[in-house]
Amino acid sequence: MQLKPSVRSLLPVLVLAGLPPMAEAVDLEPSISIAEIYTNNVDLARDGLEESDWVTRVAPGISLIHDGGGLDVNLDYTFEALFYAEDSDRNEAYNQLDAMALLNLIGEELRLRAAANATQVNVEPSQPVSNTNINTTGNRSDALNWNVGPEWSRGLFGQSQFDGFARVGHVNYDDERSQDVDTFSGRAALHSAARSQAVTTYELAYEYSSLDYEISDKSVIQTAYLRLGYRVDRSTEVFVLGGLDNDLEDPTDDSLKEGRWEVGVATEFGAQRLSAALGERYFGTTYAFDWELTSGESSYGISYSEAPSVSDLMALEEIPVGAPVEPGVPPPDAGIDRPGDPTRYILKRADIDASWALSRSRLYLNLFWEDREDQVLVSDDVLLLDNLENSTSYGVEAGFSWEVGSRTEASISGTWASRDYNALLDPGCDVETDPSCEVINGDDTLMTLEGQIDYALGQRTRLGFTMGLQRRDDASTGLTDYDELWAMLQLARDF
Repeated sequence: MQLKPSVRSLLPVLVLAGLPPMAEAVDLEPSISIAEIYTNNVDLARDGLEESDWVTRVAPGISLIHDGGGLDVNLDYTFEALFYAEDSDRNEAYNQLDAMALLNLIGEELRLRAAANATQVNVEPSQPVSNTNINTTGNRSDALNWNVGPEWSRGLFGQSQFDGFARVGHVNYDDERSQDVDTFSGRAALHSAARSQAVTTYELAYEYSSLDYEISDKSVIQTAYLRLGYRVDRSTEVFVLGGLDNDLEDPTDDSLKEGRWEVGVATEFGAQRLSAALGERYFGTTYAFDWELTSGESSYGISYSEAPSVSDLMALEEIPVGAPVEPGVPPPDAGIDRPGDPTRYILKRADIDASWALSRSRLYLNLFWEDREDQVLVSDDVLLLDNLENSTSYGVEAGFSWEVGSRTEASISGTWASRDYNALLDPGCDVETDPSCEVINGDDTLMTLEGQIDYALGQRTRLGFTMGLQRRDDASTGLTDYDELWAMLQLARDF
């Protein structure tokens, strides 16, 4: 089993992240999990073409946390090896990494931040998609994403503070159909200090993001604004905002010449938090709404937002590090992102979340809707620019978990999503010169159902059994319809 180039390139990252000062305390926790998996459709093939297989999964991992001596390190790494009983040519090895390090240069006022993430992603939404590496769809690619740069924070004038960061990075995809991306992002803001008790608050900010694709043109998003707030009381603030954008819908425009304004309110009352805003930007009227209620261990939330974006930018803005988001999973994704995607659009997103704490159990629910309007292929030549139809998706995710006994936990979860999406016939083509850059439209539904039971054999050893079902219905062509039933028995040990 040979390591891929992107796998080997992770070794220096792991070595550097694992070298904190020896005099400081290091929390190091190795682990390993061994699983036997059965699937009745290892390739996620259409009816009549399914192949079953038994898969052995061996996944050693390591978690490292260091905090002190002016250096903070947080690293989670798993090496995943898969062995297929029916066809050893399918055997493969993968890496999953979440790593971040903060080095104090001048105390906490000036720090150097470095982060890296290695994972696997689906390349093309019009082909079978999987959220694991077990299925050999030929549609998954290793993705290595890193960025590094300074960040600074300093108090000024007693009641003000200056914050900022600048980061350069790169995203590398092993799949030749996806474009690699050079990234740069930065932010500078002068604002009222968080501890300030002043009745009026302000923030003067500039934000910049650039994605330079390997073949397609560079995509730039930038904005500058002044936000003024007035505290009606200790828990309520009203604000107005004015500023300038560049026009994301015009690929030749990266200048700040489009005006924007916004008015809104943010308040807290009892266990509730509410923020709402109304504004105008170059692409039309914008709305933002966020409501949260926390009652004991239960929580509820409703949110809606509109903003310009690029698929890759959404993935690059945050490299996940640390504990998973409660109640155990993040909100379901629309599932239409394609890595190395040279498209820009206006993103509209709505979520309804609820989580209930019951007797020795928890229930969670998420409803989502997402619409990508005014999609445009990134290109230097406006005459060759292709406008894409809007992409829309909506769905639901729900789950229930409970403590069956002092050593046993059980859970059941399910998702259903419907999506209309656009994709390039050849994801890596040059939109300026290649006639194969044909846009195809897809329409499908995705459904998953999973049940799991875990038993603690000891303080650091767990035995688990999981069964799952997934189904895809491709309403456009029917060529990617598939069903899969799978089961997994897993033994996991922390050291």
